Amino acid sequence: MQEDHDTTDKQRIVAKALIRRSDGRLLLLRRAPDPLSENALKYNPPGGAVEVGESLAVALRRAVLEETRLEILIGGIVGVNDWHGQYRKAYYVGIFYSCKLVNQSAEIILNHENCEYAWVSKENLANLNIMDASRHIIERYLASTDPPQLPYQELKPQQQ
Repeated sequence: MQEDHDTTDKQRIVAKALIRRSDGRLLLLRRAPDPLSENALKYNPPGGAVEVGESLAVALRRAVLEETRLEILIGGIVGVNDWHGQYRKAYYVGIFYSCKLVNQSAEIILNHENCEYAWVSKENLANLNIMDASRHIIERYLASTDPPQLPYQELKPQQQ
């Protein structure tokens, strides 16, 4: 039996950081206005696509640093989701990690991809326009003070 597949020409792995402060609030970034993007002005956790040759952890640290100038400690995997992106005509697999800030008082400095950020609780989540691909993982993560996590063993760099 053949499944109905979207006509995408590439596949991307995306690593997302669920960064929770000590008060339980989660960091979400709001995408900058872009008339071509289906996710313009929507909130999403920081993170980005894994580039060729990068491990998941390296990609996640790089993407969070690029988007926010924050350094993170990566915990376990709290969710996986997949979706089709119309703007870039790609099929995405998103891996969501529980993360902590290296420096709790670090200042967030956004890059051009995002226009604002918010530290959100489960109580104010419903008022935000969140990317569909992330919403259920964020809701489940915020619903628990100690959400279940799959262990993640970071890939060691190869010896040359």
